[in-house]
Amino acid sequence: MPLQILIVAPSRRALSRALRRARGTSARWAYFGETMPKALACSRRLQGIAEQMMIGPLLQEVGQKCRGEFIEYIGCLSAARASDSWWLGSVSEKNPYVSKLFLHACYLLTAERLMSGQAGGAPLLLVVENRAVRQTLATHLRTKKTVEVVWQEPWGSKVLGWLTETAECWIRRGWFVARHLGRIVAARLLQPRPQDFGSPSGLRAASGLMLLRSWVDQRCFPEPVTYRSINFGDLHHFLNAQRRPWAIVPSVLPTWSFWRGVRSLVRSGVPFLLPQRSLQATDVLRAVIRWGRRPKPEPCPLFQGADISLLILDDQRRDWVLGRSPTNALLGAAVRRWAEAGIPIHTFIYTFENHLWEKAFCLAFREFFPATRLIGYQDANLPAMALNFFVARGEASMVPLPDLLITNGRYSFDLLAQGGHDPARLRRGGAIRYRYLTEAGREDKESRGKNRLEEREDPCVLVTTSISEALACELLWKTIEAFGRDSGIPVVLKCHPGLPFPVLSRQLGAGSLPAHITVSDRSVSELLPRAAVLLYMDSTTSLEALALGVPLVHVSSDYGLDFDPLDGVPEVRASVRDPEQLFKAVQAVLGSPARATDRTRRGQELSPEFFEPVDESVYRLFLGETPLSR
Repeated sequence: MPLQILIVAPSRRALSRALRRARGTSARWAYFGETMPKALACSRRLQGIAEQMMIGPLLQEVGQKCRGEFIEYIGCLSAARASDSWWLGSVSEKNPYVSKLFLHACYLLTAERLMSGQAGGAPLLLVVENRAVRQTLATHLRTKKTVEVVWQEPWGSKVLGWLTETAECWIRRGWFVARHLGRIVAARLLQPRPQDFGSPSGLRAASGLMLLRSWVDQRCFPEPVTYRSINFGDLHHFLNAQRRPWAIVPSVLPTWSFWRGVRSLVRSGVPFLLPQRSLQATDVLRAVIRWGRRPKPEPCPLFQGADISLLILDDQRRDWVLGRSPTNALLGAAVRRWAEAGIPIHTFIYTFENHLWEKAFCLAFREFFPATRLIGYQDANLPAMALNFFVARGEASMVPLPDLLITNGRYSFDLLAQGGHDPARLRRGGAIRYRYLTEAGREDKESRGKNRLEEREDPCVLVTTSISEALACELLWKTIEAFGRDSGIPVVLKCHPGLPFPVLSRQLGAGSLPAHITVSDRSVSELLPRAAVLLYMDSTTSLEALALGVPLVHVSSDYGLDFDPLDGVPEVRASVRDPEQLFKAVQAVLGSPARATDRTRRGQELSPEFFEPVDESVYRLFLGETPLSR
């Protein structure tokens, strides 16, 4: 008897229809999606009716096995479709925090593996959030002779989806025009007389200007007239000492208003070159027109025997709706305006994660400033599953990349060298952004790690959430489930600046937190020395905790892929999956200081591999001089 597969959307009506079909059988079910409220609602709806199969461990296994093949698969598409429009699309970017193509392909392969382990008789219910995944999964599984696939979308859902996408796209385009025109006006009001980068008396010298593209929010201004770079630490002080003309290219984070960010830059006196100050209204309108067409399906090669062309089209449609390409194309337009203004730029330095905005800058500089030296700096973490960092063999010569890529340690250097990057363009640098972690003496760090648990009277559990809404919601939910009851353990939540707690709370529908669980706005560098243990999923704070000797507990995802920065050295942290395991792991750390100290000692030994110390030779790498042998 063939195995019956029921593929449904996570709606009450679809689940009810599937349950009627599976009535009287010992059905099993699995959830394929990242939205925690929907997943929890399905769990409550199916509790006691069908047995849930958690896909987390199998999904991670599938992801680890096929990551290399997926990178090469995208490389083949790049070789066939290379163009500005391709490089400014999410499919070529491979950023799993934005593009869901790799995750959805892994869902497909995970469902196939899940199906192969089931016997005939009891139906298998697959609850799938994304419509394209449901359709691709049904089409793929119907090629198997041992299964009977039941899949039926509600009548008119395709037309409704088309209308919804189109309406959202053009509403967003209207907002895009209003937002960027408003920023152009604001930039000219706030900086009516831009800093002189053109005359001999200005900051620009015969050698040209060095630009540092950096994020900007309130952390950059510890005092009203003081500027501190989030990404590059005190690099600009070194450039001043070397008498190199420099300026930052600021990008104000969404958590801060553009007006306030630019006004703070003006007050601080820091030299800056604002892209919006150079743009014109025609640049905005041209971007809207150029990227206004709905993407069309194109034939694609199979991925591990499955046709994922519909998943690729779904990713491209999502790009079209959100307007990522025109947003990043404006950066290229700003570079063109700088060239027209005659600003000679010697070096452009930026944080490297191989994102769309980076490629937009690289493409524009190659066209309008071919002599400019492009330097990427890998300033934070580098999980193996963050596929955007890596390039395929077939696309290595085509991807818009920097001339020089500086890492913050040996670990990242080795990973990038193995991940398709030309070793001749790689340099081992140091942790400029996290310099405070490498400046403390070895004896002091060992003492902190040894005595943290033994001497602390009020142990605190620090939880740092992700920039990914799905992962942040999952970690928050598991934390509340594990420590929501009055366990006597204070818990401090530190949310990512780009995804504050009120957003996560609304998404989860969580009410007020228990008194012993608090939300903090203090910096991680202030919170970590007070923490007895750190809970994380993918945060760079795990590397900071590693250096400071704070015990670590990694929380794995049940619904998405893991992006643990410490996936290459799992021995330095505990790893758990459900709230019960999480509570026990924290109790074990707090109750067994000796065992926790063994892990933290090993972590501190490995910490210099991730964050290497900074000396003058590291700073000189950014000057374009012949680097010292490291």
